[in-house]
Amino acid sequence: MTPLDSAGNGLAVRCRPPRRRLSIPPLMFIPHGASNPSPTEEEHAMTGARCGFCRRTFRNPQAVRAHLKTCAAYRQLPKAALPSKGSVKGGASGSPRTRSSTAIPDFPWTPKPDAGRSRPPEARPAPHAADGAVKQFLRRAAIQAVKRDVLDSGWAVRHPVPAEIKAQALATIERELSRLPTDELPHAELVTIAEGIRNQLYAPVLAAQQRARDDKERQQAHQLLRPLRLEGGLLHARRWLGRHPDLDTKTRTDLERTIRQALDRDLDGSESDVAVQRRVEKILEDAIKPIEKARRETMRQALIARGAEYAAEELAQVEDLSSWERTSIARDVKRALEDEITGTESDREVEALVDDLLDDVLEGPADEEEDDCGPEDDD
Repeated sequence: MTPLDSAGNGLAVRCRPPRRRLSIPPLMFIPHGASNPSPTEEEHAMTGARCGFCRRTFRNPQAVRAHLKTCAAYRQLPKAALPSKGSVKGGASGSPRTRSSTAIPDFPWTPKPDAGRSRPPEARPAPHAADGAVKQFLRRAAIQAVKRDVLDSGWAVRHPVPAEIKAQALATIERELSRLPTDELPHAELVTIAEGIRNQLYAPVLAAQQRARDDKERQQAHQLLRPLRLEGGLLHARRWLGRHPDLDTKTRTDLERTIRQALDRDLDGSESDVAVQRRVEKILEDAIKPIEKARRETMRQALIARGAEYAAEELAQVEDLSSWERTSIARDVKRALEDEITGTESDREVEALVDDLLDDVLEGPADEEEDDCGPEDDD
């Protein structure tokens, strides 16, 4: 019913236009060999199984309608305005709107290549082909499960190896198991075979890793024992020096410093106590040799001087010797002492040696005179 105003006249009703809808052109049968119709005619005529815009064929008209939503040639065409119900400004109430006609451009038609045309359906595989695919899938699944149990298990996590060794083990297990009927063998047997391959490849790497860990632990233990070995060597050096009371304090201090520097430079903690003691003794003996030699030479010169002095005192008591003879005998005795004394003798031993030398020198001429003045034979 039309609403009225206060004067009783009818009010013009302005209706909201409905949503625009795509106009789908009707299907048109195009005989084979006919000329391509113009785009205007194509919009209104299509075959039952062929698109009039892109010339593609389909099974039925419904497929053609569904294809028009994505047809590029159809989407390029301009669309006409749709009719709308209601009154038009300046016209009678309820008069329909007129549809404006728009000229459709003439697009050139280019034939589609053979690749765009429909192809005959491919032949379906035989029933036994599916069984082979399933069998191959089961074989692959069994091999992958074995590799996962062998190389990604708890044992493999506790024994890590470089990535290249693991990749080599994966490839070797894959190659060896592919030669076996994995779908017929039990999983435990396949795991045992794969573990043997893994252990053969992992053994050298794990052995090298174990040696490296042992070396590291040994070095750590040696670092802990090194200070103890050093202190033990210094204690043995002090005991060894205590057996040489003739060494002065400065010499002892210098030798202890030499021992500390040598042990700090040479010891690494792997030596035994006996080896450290032998090392200390060798260092001390090599260091004390020049000291002993110098001390012995000093003692030797002192003993020679003492022997020469003792010889002069003994010669002074001899009355029938001239000064020249005393000097000559004292010089000969000193030369003999230089050849005989080594520096380790005592004063008594030097005096006894001088007495022997003087007896040989003084008694030798007296014996010769007695031999010359012996009794003559009776006539």
